[in-house]
Amino acid sequence: MQFYFWMYYGNLLMLLLMFLWDVRKGRVMKQFVIGAVGMEAAHLVVAFLYF
Repeated sequence: MQFYFWMYYGNLLMLLLMFLWDVRKGRVMKQFVIGAVGMEAAHLVVAFLYF
């Protein structure tokens, strides 16, 4: 799991910053959260299959 974090920390950081910005502005969309979780789940599967 630690390798996954270091491999994709840019994506995680960007998604976290976008989410926090939306929370701050009060406009978090359910579609964004579902899409972000789905994308990171796909990255996790790919990382485990590749390594």
